[in-house]
Amino acid sequence: MNKIICLLKILPFFVVIINFGECSLKCYVCESKSDSHCLDPVKHNMVTRECLIEMEEVIKNTGLSYLATQQNFPFNCVNVVTKVNNEETITRGCTIALADEYNICKLLRDKRNDIIECSDCDKDGCNI
Repeated sequence: MNKIICLLKILPFFVVIINFGECSLKCYVCESKSDSHCLDPVKHNMVTRECLIEMEEVIKNTGLSYLATQQNFPFNCVNVVTKVNNEETITRGCTIALADEYNICKLLRDKRNDIIECSDCDKDGCNI
């Protein structure tokens, strides 16, 4: 992910650009069982959420809090479709992007047999 300019202030006669490092990835975060808008977040103008904020508790509980201080904190957006008793559920959210062997989709497919589709991506709002 390239550096993103997070703040631009225009002062009289000067343009000041302040780079705060990487801005956190933003993903759709929802589950279609509890929110039918999750089926089509773009159509329903759902707002993406910042992964660093969404994952803060997970980061703390997994002992990965040291990663939060790194400039390029690794997040991916994820889109998972499951089917239980002929009912499909879409879950969209953020995940920590670590090495390939820890890919969320691979881990889910290895542990669960109800995964119909799973994809992850690394651009804002890509988990549609």
